[in-house]
Amino acid sequence: MKRLITLWIAASVGLALAPGAYGEDAVQTDWSGGTGSLSPVPEWQNAFTAAEGIDWAAPGSLTLLSALPVEHDITTTFGEPAGVGAADFDGDLDLDVVSVAYQGDEVVWWENDGAGGGWIAHTIATAFPGANSLATHDIDHDGDIDVAATAERANRVAWWANDGSGGGWEPHVVDSAVGGPFSVCAADLDGDGDDDLCTAAFAAGWIVWWENMDGAGTSWTRHILDAAFTNAWWAVTADVNADGRTDVIGCSYTLNDVCWWQNDGGGAWTKRTIDEAIMRPLSVRAADMDGDSDTDVLGVSDRGRIAWWENDGAAGGWLKHTVDAQLNQPFSSRVADLDDDGDQDVISNERLGDRVMWYENVTGGGLVWLEHAVDVTCDGPNDVLAADLNGDQELDIVATHSWDNSVIWYESTSDFCPAGTLDSSILDTGEAGTYWGQLACVGVMPVATSIGLEVRASSDSTNLGAWIPVPSPCEDLSAYIPDETRYFQYRILLGTTDVLVTPGVEEIHLAWSHSSAVEGEGTTADPGLSCLALPNPSLSNPVTLRFTIPRAGRVALVLYDAAGRKVRTLAGGTFPEGEHSVACGGLASGVYLYRLSAGESTRAGKITVQ
Repeated sequence: MKRLITLWIAASVGLALAPGAYGEDAVQTDWSGGTGSLSPVPEWQNAFTAAEGIDWAAPGSLTLLSALPVEHDITTTFGEPAGVGAADFDGDLDLDVVSVAYQGDEVVWWENDGAGGGWIAHTIATAFPGANSLATHDIDHDGDIDVAATAERANRVAWWANDGSGGGWEPHVVDSAVGGPFSVCAADLDGDGDDDLCTAAFAAGWIVWWENMDGAGTSWTRHILDAAFTNAWWAVTADVNADGRTDVIGCSYTLNDVCWWQNDGGGAWTKRTIDEAIMRPLSVRAADMDGDSDTDVLGVSDRGRIAWWENDGAAGGWLKHTVDAQLNQPFSSRVADLDDDGDQDVISNERLGDRVMWYENVTGGGLVWLEHAVDVTCDGPNDVLAADLNGDQELDIVATHSWDNSVIWYESTSDFCPAGTLDSSILDTGEAGTYWGQLACVGVMPVATSIGLEVRASSDSTNLGAWIPVPSPCEDLSAYIPDETRYFQYRILLGTTDVLVTPGVEEIHLAWSHSSAVEGEGTTADPGLSCLALPNPSLSNPVTLRFTIPRAGRVALVLYDAAGRKVRTLAGGTFPEGEHSVACGGLASGVYLYRLSAGESTRAGKITVQ
């Protein structure tokens, strides 16, 4: 059972920040806005600068992310697997897996034992050179799922009719003279009720579709939508403009274009641009990314970006939103509701970074994304897919890894990561004369878990210095970070030694005072004027303040509380040049500010009484 504790980083466990005890404070109770500006901010609001291993998606809560999913091998000997799909090929009501081998020149499906624990390989085709993409669809409308695929080196598009059991596959060649086909999809493009095929042909520079002439997939007629789409890499189909006709979306690797071709009916098509400045796009997908019931477009670029384009509906405009721009050649993407919250999440990979990951659509509007790691040690990931392979009503992730010849599926787990960190936004307090007070953290900490805090502060927001651990209790932050600085940042460290439980943070509260609260306006500091409280922090009462004035004159030494309210005058009148001392007794525990005035000059400082 979890136990709720209050972690006050203050004088003692359970001490709250007294309202008004300090002149200024800042509170953060929400981090669900994701990563924000790296520049200083006047308020924390709901953003932060960086996080690893932390789930920040829920407003008012920070917890550890789920641990990496459990890996299950489907095969580790498939000759550079590329495209992957899932369907029930044998009619036993579970999902099987199919893939193509780019170097092995094969199309193979693996029979699922129903729980995803055992897989039997069945060959659909061999001698299919450069097999690189596939589609699963009932092409002949006989009630079972067939497979279509492309062979880049053979310049061939073909499909295989399933006999209903997955044991027999009748081959049908669609086209053997299409230059370097890179993708294939099935849809009714001419509105006649049967399914046609469409592909992006890289070498030919085509977006092309084949009309299913007899409805049974035995006779095909080629139609080129665009013959000048250089190095066309990918094509998918969707009704982009909601007119009831199926359109085509594609990307060109060297033109840096993402376009869609409007199906005007009667064989007429109009090309429209979505983006002509996305560097080296590698794939596109169609989905409603923001929940507004129209078709948006998701794409990846081998220059490290995953982005989606928001469809404005009938106006025909597109607004680009970034999912992640710091990747090492993302190669493929899919869209699915992985967390079953009613919105579309994104699955992707890093070809050169050897990672598979998915992004949680935090708000449902496609503007805030939380990355979840799936595999961080794979080898050359190629394609990804979401499918429920073990029949538990939850989507799993399937991935092909080209360079270790593997097809793997990943089962989600209820375990938590062992550790995580989150770095806050850099807080700008507004002036350099800041005296740091207390920092409080409120959270949930089950047995076997931990919550830690580190802080740093500086007058230079670009160089805040090293992170300093803050122990508990800790009332006076100035014992760890320098006073009279302006910028502040905290780091939360969560940990667990029991993977079934996670700590949680609900609130961070910082309090401080400005030296301007006790310094007079328009005053200057004389280098010969000084004041020092000894000892400081002080366990004794009274506290002795020693001050030095460079010349004889009128002096005022005034004590204030941390909020800038006057407590008492400690010394006043005319004093000779030199060092003087004054005792101040009867002070309650807390933080006090003092101001020494001599002529036109002042000195201010802080005293901590414990």
